[in-house]
Formats: sequence, C-alpha cells, structure tokens
Amino acid sequence: MIKKLKKSPKVAVCLRCGGHGRILGKDGSQQVCPQCEGSGRCVVSCEMLLNIEPFKPYDKK
Repeated sequence: MIKKLKKSPKVAVCLRCGGHGRILGKDGSQQVCPQCEGSGRCVVSCEMLLNIEPFKPYDKK
C-alpha cells in the first residue's frame, strides 16, 4: 500500500545562519544568508510517499 503524506508549511529558524540572517563569507565578511534572505526564518513543508508492506519472514521448513 502506498500512502501519500503531506505536512502543512511551518515557519522555522533558518538552519544555515542559525536565525541571525547573516553568514560569514569566505573572506570573513558578513553576508546576507542566501537561504532565508536575511530574515532568519524559513518556511518548511514536506511531501512523502510511504510504501507499507506486510512483513513476511522466510518459511522455516
């Protein structure tokens, strides 16, 4: 049985910048985080397909 699961969007702290909105560049300067675009927050959602099968152990004869 295949089941489709969808989680509604939620606001979460940006994992890339830790919620600060800025990250360190390679040259050591502060740059706007490209993931959250400086807000420190991201909208996260998820869609999954679950494949559910019965467990059938090997027959012991």
